[in-house]
Amino acid sequence: MIIALFVVRYGQRLPQSMVDRLKQLSSEFKELMILGDKMIPEALKELHAKLDHIRKIIHAGGVPPHDTATTLLAQTGQKVISYAEEARLIETGAAKKIVRAGKYQQNLANADPNLVGSIKEVYKHEAGFPDLMKYTVADKATGVTYYPGIAAASGPIKNEILHGETLFRAFGPGGMTHGTEVGTSNAIGAFWGRGKPPKNAAEWRRLCAVLDEWNRNGWLSMVHIPENVKIPACTSVVSEQFSKKIAGQYLPGGAKQAVVEAFFEKQVKDITNQLYLKGGGKATLPNGVVIEVRQSGWKGINGKIGYGKTAIPGAGVVERLGVTERQSKAVTQVAQAAVKLENSN
Repeated sequence: MIIALFVVRYGQRLPQSMVDRLKQLSSEFKELMILGDKMIPEALKELHAKLDHIRKIIHAGGVPPHDTATTLLAQTGQKVISYAEEARLIETGAAKKIVRAGKYQQNLANADPNLVGSIKEVYKHEAGFPDLMKYTVADKATGVTYYPGIAAASGPIKNEILHGETLFRAFGPGGMTHGTEVGTSNAIGAFWGRGKPPKNAAEWRRLCAVLDEWNRNGWLSMVHIPENVKIPACTSVVSEQFSKKIAGQYLPGGAKQAVVEAFFEKQVKDITNQLYLKGGGKATLPNGVVIEVRQSGWKGINGKIGYGKTAIPGAGVVERLGVTERQSKAVTQVAQAAVKLENSN
């Protein structure tokens, strides 16, 4: 506006070339103002979004909070997010890191001999301890074979001698949850929680990451190990779990767990079953280990916990996180796209 007034007032005194240049500058400034009106509000929105994200991280104790885009990619390997979100992720480099949704990510557990290097980083079998690479599971949808004992843990898996502590398992009869039949769960098994049982169903489901499709609960079995009894175990932190049969459930994990094979002895299983049939109670084994069975007393156990905006409806029908080729390919494609975009700038 000022340049235009200057040209009107003093144009006749100036060389024509200068007048033409000033008019061009005036036109360009007008275009810049129009662009500013469009772009500045978007930039402010971008800044607000970043500040809001930082606020959420601070409120979450330094752990990045879940968001729909991250969770969907972790569950399905699909980037169904808006263009603006995707551009932001790629621009910041975050897209290269988005592989899982939460803090307690599953260990990569592919049984392909060419891919077991990642397993060696977190686990090494030792004689006398449970072998977590003894059993494999083949995913029917992809044909990928993996080690469930490795994927069930997040981070290092230690070979540890347990003594002077309590282990627990939740179990119960089968039934229907969200129209899906759930089988009977067992009082004795390989995976045990460490310490006292959780106070309620929500704590048990979320921290122990026990999906609805695995266990309907109702009962608790506990093993109290005295100081003088040594039980070999593989100990770790429970990894996050995504539902497969019952869509839309996500459980973050984070509890301490132990894989124990010593309790599979017939004597232990028989005594535990007898306690369950008579409605609960305690029994002491010859070595001093105390077995206890009782009802959990928890309410709202099934079909209610872990469903919400952090779970994507329908995502449960895809392969479990961290074990399929489809998952790794999707992540690779995201990273490649980010590299291409960066190189083009």
